[in-house]
Amino acid sequence: MDTVPPHIPLTIDTDAGVVRGRGACDDKGPMAAQIFAVEELRQEGKVKKGDVSFLFVVGEEKGGPGMIAANDMNLTWEAGIFGEPTEGKLGKGHKGHLVFELTARGKACHSGYPHLGINAISLLLQALVKLDQVQWPCSDLLGPSTFNMGQIEGGEGYNVVAPDAKALCAVRVAASLPQIKEEITAVVAECPGVEVEFKFEYPETLLDFDFEGFESMPVSYGTDVPRLKGYDVSNTANIQPPIYEAFGQVHLLSWVAIAYTAMNVAMVPLARRLAVLGNLRYQVVVYCLVFVVGSAVSGAAPNINSVIIGRAIQGIGGAGLYQLAIIINTMVTTSTELARTQGLTAVSWAIGLMLGPVIGGAFAENQKATWRWAMYINLPVLAVIIVCNFLALPNMHAPNAVPMMQGLRAIDWAGVVLHVGGFILLCSALIFSGSTWEWSSHSTIIAWVFVGVIYIVYILQQKFCLLTSKERRNIPADILKNRTVILICVATSAVGGCYGIALYYTPLFFAFTKGFDPVDAAVRLLPFIFTFIFFTIITAGIVPVIGRYAPFYVAGGALTIIGGALQAQITATTSESRVMGVSSLIGAGVGCMWQTGVAILMQSVPANRRLDATAMFIMFQLAGVSITLAMAGCIFQNVGFSKLKESLGGSGFSDHDIREALAGLDSKVWSDTDPRVTQVAVGHVADVIANNQYLIVACGIVAFLSGCFMKWEKLDFGRGKQATK
Repeated sequence: MDTVPPHIPLTIDTDAGVVRGRGACDDKGPMAAQIFAVEELRQEGKVKKGDVSFLFVVGEEKGGPGMIAANDMNLTWEAGIFGEPTEGKLGKGHKGHLVFELTARGKACHSGYPHLGINAISLLLQALVKLDQVQWPCSDLLGPSTFNMGQIEGGEGYNVVAPDAKALCAVRVAASLPQIKEEITAVVAECPGVEVEFKFEYPETLLDFDFEGFESMPVSYGTDVPRLKGYDVSNTANIQPPIYEAFGQVHLLSWVAIAYTAMNVAMVPLARRLAVLGNLRYQVVVYCLVFVVGSAVSGAAPNINSVIIGRAIQGIGGAGLYQLAIIINTMVTTSTELARTQGLTAVSWAIGLMLGPVIGGAFAENQKATWRWAMYINLPVLAVIIVCNFLALPNMHAPNAVPMMQGLRAIDWAGVVLHVGGFILLCSALIFSGSTWEWSSHSTIIAWVFVGVIYIVYILQQKFCLLTSKERRNIPADILKNRTVILICVATSAVGGCYGIALYYTPLFFAFTKGFDPVDAAVRLLPFIFTFIFFTIITAGIVPVIGRYAPFYVAGGALTIIGGALQAQITATTSESRVMGVSSLIGAGVGCMWQTGVAILMQSVPANRRLDATAMFIMFQLAGVSITLAMAGCIFQNVGFSKLKESLGGSGFSDHDIREALAGLDSKVWSDTDPRVTQVAVGHVADVIANNQYLIVACGIVAFLSGCFMKWEKLDFGRGKQATK
């Protein structure tokens, strides 16, 4: 229902059956026509109760508050008819809208001495003239994009050189909204003293219009259609990663996400060895500074490779900080307190999960801050951590501490190189096979051969202590002979896989199927995070009291199995509430197991092996996250590509278009003029995301079986030793 001015009074000609004024044509006429049409269909028995719904909203010209409020009703629908005055024809689509404000800053002075000032109006006019001369993108269907300077104001009087001026402008977007924004930004950059602020935007909207017996036409105005959610697949472009917009190279996007965790896993054994060298208080500072360097490198990156390198450096810092956090916890707490402090560590982790996507997404969508501040924001946070560390943490050394030079000589450097190289190559092989390299290509074969060779050499080097000794080996594998240690580590690795899939693919599902932007998609992850936090706290409080831990792994494994199996049934039309509810079930299972193992391991190994047990716990946990995500990414890219290629093969899309679509970028697939193309594409993407949920089922089974085979013993956390078996 449009907001219309009152200048034309409402008149009704009952004889002619004509209503004029007060929005009779736009939009009360289409509303009345739809009501009468549905009533006729009902009387003819062609529709029944529940088949058709009406949605009347207000405020289309004022930012769409009515439609935005309607979206909160969690609407789902299969098809829609949007009423607009189109001369009785079906609309092929309508142009998008980009509204922006130009602001010019000058210097005031008396108009008799203009050389002493800077005229802001002159600066503004230069920018407006250049924008008016731009050749804006065109569409075969919608025609050219058009520019309009709608409102200009500025200055203080005829006798004063204007100190400021501004203009409110708009482009009716026929195609390529990102390109138009880039063009505007480039023009303004050439005009000193002028700045641009984008107010609001939405892309062109293409509609289904191929119905026999109807004429069709494109329209140049905008409507509320882009704001309607529930099945608006045209909004899928909202999830395009800003990093790709800056640098391209879609095949490397996966590494931006996984480089951090992969380097975590790669560096854990070395971080374990370095922990015994020197004061832990200063080591925290060193790892914080490493993280600072990584954040700065990613934030200032001139290309995507630099972003990945920065993320890897962050991973090195993160590996050390995580290791030190657990070591310090074990040193300053009693057995009972340790379980609870580890629970608090998990809560802190979960809070980071909750805030990270929201803050990062907000920066990425902000035209001034951009995605780079999602990296830079770490710098002030780490500065606070460094200060708090010096104020709160005493001077302390790890158990079995040794002098620095002696410790450096004792490191198994051959094992470190093989461990880091093997794991990075494994992740690379999983990520690139099928998506970047054909499975039968030389690159894929060579990569997997090298993975096998490196790990064979690594196993032999560790087993026979080549270039090292049994005590100095990079991986303290002998500790895995302890039944409790191996089962805790395996279960923790499995729960890491559950965590990774839920964390990554739940927001991805909402982004693809509901058209949510990164922030809105991340908000839908909150049920998972809240139950994760709740059950982590509950488990951390109960385990030290009852002394038994195996039941929590059995229960946690069962919850993740059930949750994963239910999530594997989702489709593109599955409701938000169902997906969010099931994700909370998975969060509960993960919370039962995520940090529980540290306190158990400290009770189950001698004091001189606790550092080794901690390192194995961290390595298994993070390896579960990164390897499972790499496997899921391989499935998503390969199976998704096959499905889309098969179903869209005759639509003229290149392999690159399909790869871009799977990455959530502004692909030609999502902007196709036939809505049925995007409908099919979204359906296939949702199916592949559902298939990946079986990885949660598999990981849940591993965790469940690990819990079943654990000792059903009772530990005495009060005395710090095992009480009964």
